[in-house]
Amino acid sequence: MSYWKFTSAEALAAWDEMERQEAELKSQGEAFAALFGGKPIYQKTMCDWRFYGVLFFGRAYGHEDLWTKGTSKNGGARQPRVKVPASLKRESEALWQLWNAQRPHITADREAFYESIGLDWGNLMFSGFNAFRRDGVIYVETGATPKQEAGGVEILGSVYAAAQRAVKAGENVPGAGS
Repeated sequence: MSYWKFTSAEALAAWDEMERQEAELKSQGEAFAALFGGKPIYQKTMCDWRFYGVLFFGRAYGHEDLWTKGTSKNGGARQPRVKVPASLKRESEALWQLWNAQRPHITADREAFYESIGLDWGNLMFSGFNAFRRDGVIYVETGATPKQEAGGVEILGSVYAAAQRAVKAGENVPGAGS
């Protein structure tokens, strides 16, 4: 693994946009799941982050047969079933109308951020990736080598680790300690 830092305006703006999209998705997901008395479940990939389903604590919203079964593979997420018993057809149609009208349709895109730091998700899938931001600097750990024109500066692992410890301790993080 190698360690990099990025301070370009383009990289910082792409990070901010990615964070804004994630916050918007979380806000919409929480509001939507609250309609059903549940918690939002998201699907995260190398490329994006999107709403996936609702996790219920206890009884599901409406009749149990209106929903798919949550499993350990999908984080317990449930979605409306396509095929339901005939006696639940009307309820199912109403649930699907609500689901399709209110469900978060936005995704938090990561590809623009990767591009801004001279990487692409295809390389990252095989080489690993971790990133965080501190004091206007984006720190990256990866086995991939960013494109030179992205302006990354290779740093020592000890510098990366010190910045990471500071972030975990809450130093220079907005809202920490208040």
